[in-house]
Amino acid sequence: MESNATDDGAAAFWFQRRQSQSNKTLKKRDEGKTSVTKIRPQRRRKTDDDIATSNVDNVEKRSNSSSKRSSNKGGKKTGAFAKQTTTKDGIEVWTRENQNTSTKDSCDNPIKEIRATVTYEDVSPINFWRAVADLDEYAQFVPYVGKHKVLKTRGKLADGSATFYVYGVVTAPVVKNRDYTIRIETKNNRKKGFESRWTLDTENVGPKPKKGVVRLLANDGGWTIQPSKKNREGSLTANGVSVTYEILTDPGSNIPGWLIDKVNRASVPDVLRAMRKRALSGESSHILPDREEKRKLVMGGRFHLPHFGFLDVGQLRDHKRLDSFADVVYKTSKKVNALFSEMSARQILQQR
Repeated sequence: MESNATDDGAAAFWFQRRQSQSNKTLKKRDEGKTSVTKIRPQRRRKTDDDIATSNVDNVEKRSNSSSKRSSNKGGKKTGAFAKQTTTKDGIEVWTRENQNTSTKDSCDNPIKEIRATVTYEDVSPINFWRAVADLDEYAQFVPYVGKHKVLKTRGKLADGSATFYVYGVVTAPVVKNRDYTIRIETKNNRKKGFESRWTLDTENVGPKPKKGVVRLLANDGGWTIQPSKKNREGSLTANGVSVTYEILTDPGSNIPGWLIDKVNRASVPDVLRAMRKRALSGESSHILPDREEKRKLVMGGRFHLPHFGFLDVGQLRDHKRLDSFADVVYKTSKKVNALFSEMSARQILQQR
């Protein structure tokens, strides 16, 4: 009993002393003599899955400001481009810091905007532009593009300007795939050259973020394609093209800015090489076809004629003045009439 009484007394004394100290601390804090130290909770490092499923609001905020970044309005001013390197095949790579993409969630270093310039004397501006404008086929020849699909189109390239809404997937090495929906504005000046600019889509044309695929927080850039200085005629159909390619991307997640910068500087020249290869191959000639290309496309067709089977229009290629589909129909009808006449003559001879 005495032991229990002693313990109770000690506990009561300790409690009174603790409460007295607490009251003194509160009194000093109210008088402004001391400050209360706050314990900051430890932040959990975000993973790719977290960002892919929970950063929808952040993506919308970034996409709303992407157009401001592209015109350099409404944000911090960016510096001039600084030359970083020149590849063996003449591609100059320039970079500049863009403070608008610096995020506390990913890194303290701002992501750099990349500019690449090159001149190809063996490619015409129109053929290079055809490769750039062949949007639906990017997955076939552009490095690291796993999917590239035009979702919506306004206007036509042949009319001088057009708008494309494109959904794409980037199959980046090491990290998870990234996806995006961009709005591309194109301008065609058949005398001066071609230009396109793109930013993230703000009209929600593309699909929603998917689990397992990280949505890009920024994707701005553009192409400028003009006749080169050695292209004396200044013609868009003659060989000699000067190309400028700009790109600014923020892949999200916790990827350091210096690593993003290094990857971009290595991959951008590969994109230019892929475009040149595509332009030389002629596989994008269906984009803005000229008269000769139109004739080749039409001439490759086959028509089914009753009682005669298929008529290969390629047989009519010896006719040089086939500038329209009406010409093809006219030449075809003449050949059909000749076949009917020959058939009728044979029947008459057989009857005799």
